Order: sequence, then structure tokens, then C-alpha cells
Amino acid sequence: MFDNVPSIGPHVKAGRVRGLGVSSPKRAASFPDIPTIAEAGVPGYETNSWGGIIGPARLPREVVMKLNSEIRAALKVPLGGRMAPDSITAAGHGSQSDTFLRRILGGMSAVSMLMTVPQVWIIWVNHHVAGVSVLSWSTYLVSALLWFWYGVQQRDKNIYLPCIGWLGLDAGVIAGVVHFT
Repeated sequence: MFDNVPSIGPHVKAGRVRGLGVSSPKRAASFPDIPTIAEAGVPGYETNSWGGIIGPARLPREVVMKLNSEIRAALKVPLGGRMAPDSITAAGHGSQSDTFLRRILGGMSAVSMLMTVPQVWIIWVNHHVAGVSVLSWSTYLVSALLWFWYGVQQRDKNIYLPCIGWLGLDAGVIAGVVHFT
């Protein structure tokens, strides 16, 4: 079982579970006796979880730093001591965390669009529309249209460009269902 230090740590300290290894490249400061997975016999193994708190676009740096300070302080409040001494990092402000999130969102848009292509293929090539809901796909189309409009308003190509693909796929599914029903 894999879990992150803040959630599993209290159980390890209480002896309810035994930590066999940490997945980071270095040992956790709060559990120096637990080896890394690489040290335990799986060379090169590394995985980390990531979490973040997201705010509105163009949030002033002063607000980001204030939130960062307050959140870091809250994580140190006793509920069994410091919650995450090994994993708290400074807030990003439109740089690392924003870039990382944009890459994930862009990748997820591309993957989810690719996963929809077989549905369009089955409808248009095999003329198989059983179980395809025009209502559901119409809702997806309206959602993509709204997101496209929002992305254009925000001048954010990471939002509106994927929506062009979604608009085409959604319209293709709806047109196919209407045509072959």
C-alpha cells in the first residue's frame, strides 16, 4: 500500500502499520529509519504526489504569499504535531505550479479527446448508435461551447484551443446519432 507521509505518518508512529520504504529519492526527514524504495532493492524507483491550492487568474502576489504563509502555519498546528514537514514547498505564483498544472490540463485534454475518437468512429463507420445519448452529448457540446467562450474572454489558448476539438467531436457524435437513428 502506498500513501503519503502526512496521512500515513501518524499510523506508522503509533505502530499500527510498518513503513517499508518511501518513494521519494531521499529518506523522509520525519522517518529517517525507513529506507527509500531504491535503497530497499528497487533501484531508480521514484514517485511523488503533488497537491496544490489554486486561486483565480492574476491573483496578486501579496495575496498568494499571505495565503502561503497562513496555510503553512495551519499545517504546523497540532493534530499530532507538524502534518507535513517533508513535503511543504513554497507557493508558486504563475511559474512552476502554474506551468505544471497547464501541462497536466493540456495533456488530459488531448488524452480525453483521443479517447472519444473511437466513439465517433463506431458511429460513422459502423453506423452503431445504440446507447448513445443525444441529450448527454448535447450537454457536452454546450459545455465545450461555454468553455470555449470563457477561454476566448480570458485570452487563454490552453482553454479555448482544446475546446475547438471538443466542439468538433461532440458535434460529430450528435450528427451521427441523428443521421443513423
